[in-house]
Amino acid sequence: MKTEDMAINIFDENGGLRDKETVLKEMAKVYDDLAEEQKSIENEFSSSDLFTTPELQVDISKTFETHDFYCRNIYITEEITDELCLGACKAIDFYEDTDNKDGISAEERKPINIIIHSCGGSILAAYTLIDKMKTSSTPINTITIGEAASAACLIAISGTKRFANKHSSFLIHQGQASISNEAGKVVDWLKYYDDTILKQMKEHILEDTKISKADYDSKVREDWYLTANEALKYGLIDEIIGG
Repeated sequence: MKTEDMAINIFDENGGLRDKETVLKEMAKVYDDLAEEQKSIENEFSSSDLFTTPELQVDISKTFETHDFYCRNIYITEEITDELCLGACKAIDFYEDTDNKDGISAEERKPINIIIHSCGGSILAAYTLIDKMKTSSTPINTITIGEAASAACLIAISGTKRFANKHSSFLIHQGQASISNEAGKVVDWLKYYDDTILKQMKEHILEDTKISKADYDSKVREDWYLTANEALKYGLIDEIIGG
């Protein structure tokens, strides 16, 4: 099968989204055709040829991208950066605009899923995404599949509904900074970080979880690691998947 025969257009001639069921049927047909083609290839070539012959390689990345697009999956599986969070914000805007144009009420909208496995990153970048999540009329669920540390944890607790795998872990702390600048500017930044960013983070965590002010003040000066069960107890998540 030629590469162009595997291409599936998800937009119609007017630029709108095609019917989901139609696209999924086309995906299934491509898969079935590839399976049949592979059977004939296996009869003609040895199994090692499938890995060593360039002409036999099949790039299915676009199929996975199409699947994630229709499932409304957004992956946060890297360091939290401005680029990553702005990309997620654009995806949320797209789904929300689509729901608005289709006239779907907030209660009936298919949720967006933010799937998280990240060691953290920029807190300022994280709040770019969190603010978008909080103001979205389309529900946004968070699913922690591994680690949600630092800035990633702040994103994880901000979902409409919050899920986690049973072996997931969470880290809450005050963050860390590496600053190289004039002494006066360093002092100004540290004052801003302490007076504004840490205060904002504390208010956010106390509002979106069951963590008490006393627990927060006593534990967050150090790295506070939580298991999925502890995260459920303290209200960081609403449900453990399969738990």
